Amino acid sequence: MESRNCTEEELQLIEFLAQKGNYCLENNWKSKIMACPLTDEVIGSIGLVDNNNDIYEAKGNHLIADCQFLDTDGVPVVVYLLVDSEGKLDELDLWKCDYSAINRIPPMSNMTDVYTL
Repeated sequence: MESRNCTEEELQLIEFLAQKGNYCLENNWKSKIMACPLTDEVIGSIGLVDNNNDIYEAKGNHLIADCQFLDTDGVPVVVYLLVDSEGKLDELDLWKCDYSAINRIPPMSNMTDVYTL
């Protein structure tokens, strides 16, 4: 898929997770990053590339931070911010627990920690 500008909600989510994971974002990082949708959904996982490269290549990555929220239908959505082996932003992964389409990304005040059983 073709790269596009990140939505304001995606940028807020990246910033929220970077702060949560003590990941230092570069100055004017928002103007340097593009989104490469990884799904056909309107809201879903995106590969993150700099604005000089419009092709996302999946690489080995690791977790910076995660959170979750309830979608408008009450189904949990889990979000992961991943960086590549060089420590660069790599992916914003959104996963709705029942695999249905994600309806919206809410305000950051609605985010909670991910709990595992």
